Amino acid sequence: MSACANEPIEEKPTSVLSSKKMAEILLDVQLLEASLNINRYPIDTSSSSPTAPTLEIFEKNNITPQQFRESMRYYSNHLDTLNYIYELVLNDLSKLKARVENEQKKPKAIADSTNVGETE
Repeated sequence: MSACANEPIEEKPTSVLSSKKMAEILLDVQLLEASLNINRYPIDTSSSSPTAPTLEIFEKNNITPQQFRESMRYYSNHLDTLNYIYELVLNDLSKLKARVENEQKKPKAIADSTNVGETE
């Protein structure tokens, strides 16, 4: 059943993090998960008791685990906004990937250019 046009729009509670802040935190969480998966150390960020690395992310962003959980709960009920947040995260991940790929190319290009014309 669809919502009535006259229904009041639910206001976002003040304890819920902004979309931008949530995207920043989720980016950090994604990077942490990728790093831990590479090192074969599984992490469950949905757990009610966050791990030390996850707590460091919360501390870095000046939030509490409770704020993160409340925000995830809110955005999970507002999927359009959650999708927007994940689009921000994916865009940032793509930018980071491009930056890393560019950095990986630089040392090789510099090393190759220093050997030009050298003979042994």
